[in-house]
Amino acid sequence: MLGYSKDKFGCWISGTDPNIAYVTLCDKEGEKSYMEIPVKELKDNNIVCEIGSIFCITIRSFFKWEKIAFEPASSTVITKKDVEKLRKYYEEKYGDV
Repeated sequence: MLGYSKDKFGCWISGTDPNIAYVTLCDKEGEKSYMEIPVKELKDNNIVCEIGSIFCITIRSFFKWEKIAFEPASSTVITKKDVEKLRKYYEEKYGDV
């Protein structure tokens, strides 16, 4: 549709203050960006505000109209133990990661 776009970003919370979540965004090409989102905004969209929480941001644009939606991911928190488990799995399957 002419003038319509939809972008989706994978996100995780890299830090928190009482009122602000520091978020790292990653696009389809693997480029990273950083932003600050009010904790209340995330909690209103059922996103757990803890370091390591993952979620998606979808931005829909239609000419001058823009809508941002926060969507919880199926797995809400990635722990260091989870990352190590995935790293070990891929190293065993594909060699050096």
